[in-house]
Amino acid sequence: MKKICNLVVKYVTIFVFCGLSYVGLELLYRQRSHYTMFLLAGLCGTLFLSILNNFYTYETDYLFQVLICGILCTTSEWICGRLFNSDYRIWDYRELPFSSPDGQINLFFAIAWCVICAVFIPVLDFIEWKIFHYHEEISPYYMILGKKFTPYDEN
Repeated sequence: MKKICNLVVKYVTIFVFCGLSYVGLELLYRQRSHYTMFLLAGLCGTLFLSILNNFYTYETDYLFQVLICGILCTTSEWICGRLFNSDYRIWDYRELPFSSPDGQINLFFAIAWCVICAVFIPVLDFIEWKIFHYHEEISPYYMILGKKFTPYDEN
């Protein structure tokens, strides 16, 4: 039971952290956000950047992880847009080049999702490792094009 409670606390913490972080980014970028963006970012952070990311080993290429997570986040944005943004009050990409025909996703924002994933994968790995003791015997490291990158002190 304690293990289940710890998992719930961990994923609720990650959900809230990701949701608030994304809303903060939107407030900085466009001075407004929407509660659905908190939910979308929380779900993406929890499902793709944490749970799915934990299925990969540290030997999985980091750029591949970023690409997969970015694609999943962009797909989630499109689904969220189809469900909650049919009136384009939350966002509107229809006038931007390289947008989907329905204006719900855009290549530039898909790249932005990849950049966000590139930042948050190591941040969430650090949170899981230091706070929630996930694989605490080894600090997270990343393989980038066959080279090992260790951002955290292993002591």
